[in-house]
Amino acid sequence: MAELEGLLDEIDGNEVDLDELAIKVERASQLINMCRGKIEQTEMQVKAIIEGLAEPDAERE
Repeated sequence: MAELEGLLDEIDGNEVDLDELAIKVERASQLINMCRGKIEQTEMQVKAIIEGLAEPDAERE
C-alpha cells in the first residue's frame, strides 16, 4: 500500500519523466490488482467465518 501511495504521489507531482510515467502507471496497476485480490480473499474468509458463527445458532433452534 505504501508503495502504491508513493507511486501515486510521484505521478500526481508532474515531475515524472514521460518514459518513467508508463512504468510507474503499470506498477501502480499491478499493485491495485494485488490489493483487489487480497480484499476479495479476505471478504471470502470473513463470510465463511460469519457463516460458521451462524450455523450453531441455527442448530439450537
